[in-house]
Amino acid sequence: MIALWLAVAQAADTNLSLADAITEVEAANPDLASTELRELLSRIDVQRAKLDRFGASVTANGSAELGVVKPWGAEAYDASGANWDARGTGSMILWSGGGVDANIDRAEASLDVTRTDIEITRRQLVRSAIDAYWNVKGIELSIAATEDALDATAETLAIIEARAAAGLSADLDVNRSRVDLVSQQADLLSQRQRQYAAEQDLLQLLGHDASDHLVLTDAVSTEPELAPVSVSEGDGDARPELARVEASIDQNDAELRLARSGALPAVSVVGTAGAAGATAGTSLGGPDADQLRPTLDASIGLRATWSPFDLWKTHQNVERAKVGARQLEQQQRSQELEIGNQVRVAASRVNMLREQVPLVRSQQELAASNLRIVQELYGQGNASILDLFSAQSAFRSARLREADLLVQLTLAEVALRWARGDDLTETAP
Repeated sequence: MIALWLAVAQAADTNLSLADAITEVEAANPDLASTELRELLSRIDVQRAKLDRFGASVTANGSAELGVVKPWGAEAYDASGANWDARGTGSMILWSGGGVDANIDRAEASLDVTRTDIEITRRQLVRSAIDAYWNVKGIELSIAATEDALDATAETLAIIEARAAAGLSADLDVNRSRVDLVSQQADLLSQRQRQYAAEQDLLQLLGHDASDHLVLTDAVSTEPELAPVSVSEGDGDARPELARVEASIDQNDAELRLARSGALPAVSVVGTAGAAGATAGTSLGGPDADQLRPTLDASIGLRATWSPFDLWKTHQNVERAKVGARQLEQQQRSQELEIGNQVRVAASRVNMLREQVPLVRSQQELAASNLRIVQELYGQGNASILDLFSAQSAFRSARLREADLLVQLTLAEVALRWARGDDLTETAP
């Protein structure tokens, strides 16, 4: 335990606002960086799909050999030879049953899916950062409430000790009050341990060094909005999860069109142009280089391909795409229902917590006032020790309840913005 507090004391202070935390979590997280790299790959796939309408190649080759042949009873003759060839070929698909366009649409829809994955990952990270930030601030509020209760307990102990010194209270009452004070001090130490652990979680999430000590500069609002929130039609429509399903539907539709095009013929225009030369040996001195002068050739024409039977491969691809379409329709419906339920639950929780704010605040004020009154009455001998302990416990519970309620309301409002699909970065002051 001593080592823990020494580590905290020696750590470097790092001021961190909620806006800074959001920025840093986006920059430090490897999952988001990996998803963004997938977008680059998807962009390349789109470019490749657009170029697949065309074909082009350039080739060049050549060879040379030296040789001599000596038939029996005849003079030897040169068998050397040389040849070369260089040409370029180009083609363009004129019609493929929509296959080329479908392939492009599939690649573009895949790019849209990747982009929505990036947005989904980013929103998850931002919400994690916000929740972790307010978790630390919530523990700070609980620590402040516990410290207030400790001060009140110390005042109570002083009153009891004064009466005991005057012979008006039993030593047992003093011991009970001291035990209560030590118990609260232990609770405070436990809360500080929780604070340290929560700060470490936030440091890890943001990619900070574990030795850093965070000083969170934004505070939980002590005067939250109390007006009830309502659920409107269209809440949640901006969620990237819905956009991802729609992009997946477009991708599957392109898959279906691409599969159907496999049963149709394709027509391409093909052109080629080149030059070539060849020679044979004319003497024992080897090939005559003058005979390697180029011969030019060029051609252009149409090429048609059609596969009327491919062992039902095209049919199966079509059926697979149709089943995929039905699955995506069910997924879309399920996603819409889930998001709608998330919005309603989040709005209900915000309203419930907002309704509790004035009640809990009034309870805390009354508990504080009651404690002061009971302390005065006990000092005058007009209240029992049980009344004093009860008032002290009520004050401590009310302070902790108010601190917990404020941070829970803050987190609930974040959850509502999340469910609606709002920009979570606007949560930061």
